[in-house]
Amino acid sequence: MRVIDKKTDGETLAVTLLIEPEEFAEALREAYLDDSERYVVPGYAPGLAPRAAIEAVYGPEALFDEAIAAALPAAYGKFLAEEKPRTVGKPEASDITLLAGGGLRFRVRADLCPRVRLGAYKGLRITLPEGADEENFRMAALRAACKEMEGRPSEAMVEERLDATAAREQLNVSRDAVYHLLADSAWLLRETYLAAGLSRPPAQVRAEALDVMLEAASGGNADPSWEFIARRLRGLAARYRALPDDFDETLAGLFKRRAAVKEGMTPEELAADAFGAYLGSIGLDEKRWRAERRAEAEESARCDLLLEAVAEAEGITASGDELLALTAEIAARCGMETAEAAARIDAEPLRRQIARDKACRLIVASAVRA
Repeated sequence: MRVIDKKTDGETLAVTLLIEPEEFAEALREAYLDDSERYVVPGYAPGLAPRAAIEAVYGPEALFDEAIAAALPAAYGKFLAEEKPRTVGKPEASDITLLAGGGLRFRVRADLCPRVRLGAYKGLRITLPEGADEENFRMAALRAACKEMEGRPSEAMVEERLDATAAREQLNVSRDAVYHLLADSAWLLRETYLAAGLSRPPAQVRAEALDVMLEAASGGNADPSWEFIARRLRGLAARYRALPDDFDETLAGLFKRRAAVKEGMTPEELAADAFGAYLGSIGLDEKRWRAERRAEAEESARCDLLLEAVAEAEGITASGDELLALTAEIAARCGMETAEAAARIDAEPLRRQIARDKACRLIVASAVRA
């Protein structure tokens, strides 16, 4: 990978990168190993056709899309590791050009982390109500230091923080089987109404699906089975019109369809499905959830800008031992060896996190209760 051109205006980064011919050739080789089963070639079992046979059937640029999809983020990641610009949000790739000789050129635009001007951050006097705990004191000290600071997080930073919060909450929700059952109940009830020739408001469907889920999952329910759910679905639809005698067969078909839909979903899609069901149970959708969490995300991003600026001003860095300890902690949570985690984790975000934590301790330790 080579950097052809790089420009910054203080807020955005624009860089043109070149993927060398040998690098793109390796990406094509990896694409063949990983994705060749998607290309059907007469006379060969899926995934066993030689690359030349695939290119003979699909053209010389077969596998290029897969290779480009892998090569671009790899090259940009290498650029970030070498140049270490502080970017936020999702980068945008454009002007992707295959070059004579086998190389690839492309442009990337990304938002840069805003620069701020520090005010007072040591020895701050903090006024808190009687009985406030240490966490309240910590947050009050950070908020006081943020008020002294000039600058604010960019929209990209806030959206990135909201995305991270949503991902964490999705993961937590997806670990609870109740919300997967709720997602199933909502889907099945909506389709049951449609199969009966009925259309009910989404809010009603969500509320009734929640009741069905709670009854099915109740410890006092002697029959928490799919048969129980089917009876409840039939009963809800039958309130509005007489159902045909073979409606149980219709319900059985809906259950099979739901199973097929879930079979085709990725783990991320299943988690998002359960998260959507959870949000519906508290009267929210993702747009409203993000709006409610926006102020929290802005404050979190502002605190990070403060702490990174303090770390830079104070010369605070992460030691090798501190980095190793944090890596070991992450490895333990993920059930892997420390060496394996170290090989798979980008160390730079961990270094920044350690520096932010140390800067936070400096601010809080120097603050005094008024």
